[in-house]
Amino acid sequence: MKLLSEVANTKIDEVFIGSCMTNIGHFRAVAQLLKDQSELPTELWVAPPTRMDEAQLKKEVCIKLLSRLLSIQKYPVVRCVWAIKHASKTMPP
Repeated sequence: MKLLSEVANTKIDEVFIGSCMTNIGHFRAVAQLLKDQSELPTELWVAPPTRMDEAQLKKEVCIKLLSRLLSIQKYPVVRCVWAIKHASKTMPP
């Protein structure tokens, strides 16, 4: 374990938000944090855990906000199962 100050300048290559352990509030918080960003210096994977959560986030425009920032435009929103199944094929070793 390290203090945040010890890793403050560490480059982050990818961020994955999602799993069956996340809740809809996590995605709302991320959308709120990133709403004024025009680009991200890293790849962002977003995977709402259920179709119901994804539908609700679309209604709230959270997915639209996040999708505009995603560097993987072909799959702007992936489900947890898809992300885990294909991670080994798409992510560097």
